[in-house]
Amino acid sequence: MVAFQHRQRIEALLQAERGCFRKPFGSGHTAGVVFPNSYHVGMSNLGFLYLHRLINARRDWMADRFFVDFDPPLSLENIRAPGDYQLLFFSIAFELDYLNILDFLARARFPLRASERGSEYPLIVCGGVCVDVNRHPIYEFADVIVNAEAEAILDEFLSLFEEYGGDRRRFLDAIRSMEGVEVTAGACQRYHLELPAITDYRVPLTERVISHDFWRYPCFAHIVTPNTEFGDMCLVELARGCPYRCTFCFVGHNLNPYRTVPLDELKRWITEQQSRTCKFGFVASAVASHPQIDELCEFCDQLGVKVSYSSLRAEDVTVPMIRTLARSGIQTLTLAPEAGTYRLRRLLGKARLPDERLFWVIEQALAFGIPNLKLYFMVGLPTETEEDVLGIVDLVSRLQREFVASSRTRGRIGALSLNIGIFVPIPKTPLAKFLPLAPDQIRLHVRLLERQLRKLHNVRFSLPSLTLAQVQQLLVQGDLRVSEFLMFAQRYGGNWRQALREWENRVGIPC
Repeated sequence: MVAFQHRQRIEALLQAERGCFRKPFGSGHTAGVVFPNSYHVGMSNLGFLYLHRLINARRDWMADRFFVDFDPPLSLENIRAPGDYQLLFFSIAFELDYLNILDFLARARFPLRASERGSEYPLIVCGGVCVDVNRHPIYEFADVIVNAEAEAILDEFLSLFEEYGGDRRRFLDAIRSMEGVEVTAGACQRYHLELPAITDYRVPLTERVISHDFWRYPCFAHIVTPNTEFGDMCLVELARGCPYRCTFCFVGHNLNPYRTVPLDELKRWITEQQSRTCKFGFVASAVASHPQIDELCEFCDQLGVKVSYSSLRAEDVTVPMIRTLARSGIQTLTLAPEAGTYRLRRLLGKARLPDERLFWVIEQALAFGIPNLKLYFMVGLPTETEEDVLGIVDLVSRLQREFVASSRTRGRIGALSLNIGIFVPIPKTPLAKFLPLAPDQIRLHVRLLERQLRKLHNVRFSLPSLTLAQVQQLLVQGDLRVSEFLMFAQRYGGNWRQALREWENRVGIPC
């Protein structure tokens, strides 16, 4: 029996949505699409929403959404338990959400390990960017891991389930021949299939499968809701991959080729969705790199819709882009210099971002009436010195003076805020080959930065957690043994610090 308050909350969320549709449960094969985070976060994730729409586009399938902030876990559309579905697709966007997957399985009363789950439980299918980076932490708990863009493999995957779904062993054996799909050792063991090769606690990753013309199925959020990070905004995908090769970024080195959606298609999608919302969010690794971004902004200006961007590279920002942001009522310009000194920016692959370019972009934003500025920086970068750390303070100090002076002429001084992160080397990127700074040295650099930033007026900043950085590093670089670390974290109720201590004590591998 579903508790009244759970049903009431779900109905309230659904009532606030525009574009939501429900297929009756049992009207076809059943799939749950799980975002291992809250509704508020998940409904801002275009990949998750896109998968939900792709499955429901098939006549003989129905897909419902799940999030982790319901206890017990319940689907939104049909208010069903996870065990009622044949397949559960987990779309994993953040490494720390690996723990939420374990928590979800536990609260659904499923055995955590794939080797312990029989055919009375749904098949657990994991995909998303985190799988591309490192799927070893979740490998023991998944039945199937997909390293592919959904358009490239979903139709064949679901068709094989339609053909063999009644015989799980035959289905798993059939999908093993698909590019980008692997059946985990636990599922192979459970269903008596040949085990995959495991060497030094690692399983070779299947080659990633991409869709060159992904945009032929419209790539926008079909559900709009005020109850999310980007309230009442329709997310629209502009491109996949990245034309840049920033040395710390996974996308530009592993998710290419860079592919853009034709301008005419983007115009058509926006025009069609204008009846549901007047707010659109452009999604891409580098929005300004779309070859027709200025024309798209001008089209939105003419249409009178509001626009926001998922990311802005100061190197490529144009005046039309800033003008459109200001017209849309955006109050904060967000940029990511990443480092305070040009030397480190060059190391990061940002040689086209000297200080002068940052000042120019900020001046343009202020001139168009965008009052607030947010900057992203990292500490703990390879070869980083105290001089580089102080370079952040020096750059912010100079920006602040320019910021305040320009703001005063307009009769309003906006907010200048900083988000400081700790560098985590991502596998298969150039910076992963460098020796990272020792934790003690990172602590010193963070303290130095904090002391100096506190001397600046009208500058807000948040400091990073070294513990979370160590956890993230373990999850992006670790081998199959890291599943044990996740079990520790789940046992301790998500206490990462305690899980790290347990990991070092029992396994003997320092973070």
